[in-house]
Amino acid sequence: MNREWDQPSKRTAAIILGIFFIYLIYLSRSVIPFLVIAALIAFILIPAVSFFQKKLRLPKAVAVILAYLLLFLALLLIPLLLIPALVDAFGDINIDLVAITQQTQGWLNALLKTYRFIIILNSVYDLSPIVDPALEMVNDFNPTQFIPSLDTIIASIPSTVEFTWGVASNVVGRITASILAIVLTLLYSVYLTVDGDKFVRGAINLAPKTYRPEIITLYHRIKTTWGAYFRGQFTLGLIIGMVTWIGGLIIGIPGALALGVIAGVMEILPNLGPVLAAIPALLVALVQGSTTLDVSNLTFMLIVGGMYILIQQLENNLIVPKVLGEAVELHPLVVMVGVVVGASVGGILGALLAAPTIAMGRTIVSYIYAKILGEDPFPPPSKPPKPTTPFSERLRLLWNKLKPKDEGGGVKDEK
Repeated sequence: MNREWDQPSKRTAAIILGIFFIYLIYLSRSVIPFLVIAALIAFILIPAVSFFQKKLRLPKAVAVILAYLLLFLALLLIPLLLIPALVDAFGDINIDLVAITQQTQGWLNALLKTYRFIIILNSVYDLSPIVDPALEMVNDFNPTQFIPSLDTIIASIPSTVEFTWGVASNVVGRITASILAIVLTLLYSVYLTVDGDKFVRGAINLAPKTYRPEIITLYHRIKTTWGAYFRGQFTLGLIIGMVTWIGGLIIGIPGALALGVIAGVMEILPNLGPVLAAIPALLVALVQGSTTLDVSNLTFMLIVGGMYILIQQLENNLIVPKVLGEAVELHPLVVMVGVVVGASVGGILGALLAAPTIAMGRTIVSYIYAKILGEDPFPPPSKPPKPTTPFSERLRLLWNKLKPKDEGGGVKDEK
């Protein structure tokens, strides 16, 4: 006996299931970040697993094991190869905060003394009542007072030991919890790598049969967006890091390799990353100057700022459209707001995934909006792409136009 539910019963059941699903997400909120990281690891390794399966004809289990072994090998070898070079590169950066503070004091002292008396329209104005207290504050400031003396360090040893013991107890517990979280995240990622397609098919099969083709198309578009983002960000970071490194070597900025690495890594924060990456470069230029250009440190800082602005313009107008394409094409304001909101909600992970999440949300909202209006959510292209003329054919047409003609108006015969 099969009795179909009426519409109120269906709506009630749907509401109850929705509330129950939201409650499950609330109960799992502590595990969700680890599941997201595991899904990212699986998403990155799935192409390698597919390559081993299709090209090398390996069983799926062997392909997964080989992909994770390569991942662990990369995580071990990359630091061993990069850390010595980065240590040498960062060693070229020498910023003495005490010396910088003293130089700033001298500059402020000279500046304030210059403006104790000013002349405006042949009238002398005495600003010493305002300038002299500021001069006194600048001259009394001693940057070395922030460096503790030996007696102070010795006197603080007992309290430091007690504090260190308490911190160590907490650290041991946190390390244990961190190791457990890492192991569980790796297990999550292994399961998602092996059976991720089953989870996707199960989720798609929850939709009515008439809507499944559209859901599959929506899923492939979302997958394309995330794939384009990760491939694009890796390529973009590599290009920007290389360009910054080479540009820094040309103009002679100390620690060019280190600054190039910083610029490449900061590309994971769209729009905000390049601005943050320019700050240490400007500071190094102002403090240390150039090793090749015979200019003042202030002038060199302006040159470095111009180089970073030029790289940013090349990135926005040439590199990003070619590397990322239109899959995650978002307005910079939307990305910046998304990064801030993502950081406040999910910390570093939320900031890193803000851009592809917004692009995915745009795709889903566009689909829902089209369905509400009764339109086709995935319309075919309005115009077919124009066939491109081969370069050799274009050269031949250009040559025919430029060939000299005889007096009768015809083209000279070729023998």
